[in-house]
Formats: sequence, structure tokens, C-alpha cells
Amino acid sequence: MTWLLRLINTAFNIYAFLIVARCVASWFPIPRFRSIYQFLYDMTEPVLAPFRRVNKLIGYQLPIDLSPWLAIIALQLAQSLLMNILRFLF
Repeated sequence: MTWLLRLINTAFNIYAFLIVARCVASWFPIPRFRSIYQFLYDMTEPVLAPFRRVNKLIGYQLPIDLSPWLAIIALQLAQSLLMNILRFLF
């Protein structure tokens, strides 16, 4: 069972890393890194899009996009909840 917990934990950590990598990649010119950026966009946009919509609904506009950080916090909460549930069940 420990292997399953480690696998889930690693998957969450890799996904959080992809979100951070997308943020860093956005600082560089896109044409040079088009395939890498497209991969990061395709992998992370399904999670980031809802946070952007919520941000627009409240009408709170900042010069920076907080959706990646909100998504990472939500992922960490989901990871912690899932780990606790699995430890309780097994």
C-alpha cells in the first residue's frame, strides 16, 4: 500500500511542478520553446481555467495571474485529503 501512496504523492508533486514550469516558461519568448510551452499549456490549462473564471467572476483584477498559485494550493489540499483518506482506509 505504501507504493500507492508514494505514487499518488509523486503524481501530485509532478503536476505542481508542471504548473510552476508553465509560469517560468511564460517569461521567455514563446517561438523558441513552442513545443515545450504547448505541452505545459495542454497539461495544466484544464486545472488553471476554473481558477481564472472564479477570479473574473469576483471582478478582482491584479496585474499578475494568481490562478497558478491558487491551483497549487488546491492541489496540495486535495493531495493531503486523499492521502489521509487512503491511510484511514488501508
